[in-house]
Amino acid sequence: MDTTKDLGVLSRRIKFIATTYGSLIQASAINLYQSNISKIIDDNELPEDKLSLLPTPNMTNMAAYCGESIVGVYERYVVEQTAAMNALKTAAAKQNRKNKMIEKGEFVKQLFETYGIPDIGHTDRISDMQKVSVNGTQNSSK
Repeated sequence: MDTTKDLGVLSRRIKFIATTYGSLIQASAINLYQSNISKIIDDNELPEDKLSLLPTPNMTNMAAYCGESIVGVYERYVVEQTAAMNALKTAAAKQNRKNKMIEKGEFVKQLFETYGIPDIGHTDRISDMQKVSVNGTQNSSK
């Protein structure tokens, strides 16, 4: 989920998880599920941080992962857009880019409410990144 740079794709991935993860939790009680998950783990088909979400699916862990993914994707977006903004020639074009970054920040903040993801300082970090985009200085708030 956190591999995308596209905020719309991120939103669709979170929606997919929100609608299917409950079924995964129910399925985890089935022996076949556990043996298939063991095979995936043995074959190392997923990165280690994502593997922990599979053997015993847990909505709290998934919500935390989603929250961190939202912040990470937005942070990469801001870094990319800030770099692109430096190549713009006019003040108006730069201001339009800044406005777009702020608008996208508001969009990602809404993802927490839309999908019931606990906000443990995440929207504050996004707000800090929005301020950075307005001021034009890059400074990670992690």
